[in-house]
Amino acid sequence: MQALRLKRVVALLAAFLLSACITAPTPLQMETKPSVSVHRGRFAVTYEVQGALQREQGGFEWRIFDAPVSQNEASPMQLLLTSPLGTTVAALQFDPTAALATRASLKTPQGTATAATLSDLMNKTLGWELPLQALLPWLGEVTPAPTSALADWGVAAVSRHENGLPRVLTAHHTARGISLRLVFDTP
Repeated sequence: MQALRLKRVVALLAAFLLSACITAPTPLQMETKPSVSVHRGRFAVTYEVQGALQREQGGFEWRIFDAPVSQNEASPMQLLLTSPLGTTVAALQFDPTAALATRASLKTPQGTATAATLSDLMNKTLGWELPLQALLPWLGEVTPAPTSALADWGVAAVSRHENGLPRVLTAHHTARGISLRLVFDTP
């Protein structure tokens, strides 16, 4: 009887400690901005770190908000990344109306990082730039013209849903060995 009670206490303690290790960040709030579009799906990324190939995968929810303040500003957006089990592992946000140093922010269980631009934030946290704002036009029904923001990146809509929106979008940076694949749920 005591052994069973001890096993329950150990199991409960282990479950508590494990849940503390994977505590998900709370999504960042952009309550004052109505979302224009929400894209959900799965991602897979392959990249190299010190000669070792790394692979990550999971789910995402990408919210794009109302038009930017001016034509020179990037669109406000929020990107939530989840583990394959559905736990939120990162919340990325860009808000052009925030203070300059905190316009881009990334919240993870390890803490929050901020920067003035998404490019700066990606370089700061990943060590390479992931051109998220440059991928936004690809979420429309028409393949966008190449832009300088996608320098060194090859982007393609591999397949599309019946309404013309991408079903599978890929981005490759050959020089850095980065490959990204986004699979969008039905729009």
